[in-house]
Amino acid sequence: MVAPQHPEAWEAYVRDQIPLMRAMGMSVSAMTVTASSPARVELSFPLAGNQNHYGTGFGGSIATAATTAAWLLATALLATADHVPTVLIRRSQVEFTAPVRGPFRAVANISEPERDAYVRAYARRGKSVVELKATVHTGDELCAEFTGLFVALPNASSA
Repeated sequence: MVAPQHPEAWEAYVRDQIPLMRAMGMSVSAMTVTASSPARVELSFPLAGNQNHYGTGFGGSIATAATTAAWLLATALLATADHVPTVLIRRSQVEFTAPVRGPFRAVANISEPERDAYVRAYARRGKSVVELKATVHTGDELCAEFTGLFVALPNASSA
């Protein structure tokens, strides 16, 4: 499997690999994973199709958005031109802090030291573990905080 090179290509990759993202209306609104800058992924979602019976964001959609943003960050950091690793979530926790009342975005970040340790461990051992945080916002309002532990393994189909 060949790693996508641009945010638009990553968006197509995620929508192909995780069909739920198509159904949720996900788009990659920002993505920086280069070694020379802070790593960040931002995914955007419409409220329509992701709402509950109260007209606010459905908790499952919010948790899935945050999980996917962090998963994409963990995946893209290790992807090379000819290799996309297998990244699995081992554990997660979401705290909902405010209702999602409109279009929302999930943002995942990693510090440079954590990124470097994650990438080095994968290069050295062929597997790596990283804890990532993501937040979900509507406008400037923080609506949820996510923490997830991800495990990266070689992808046998791309080796």
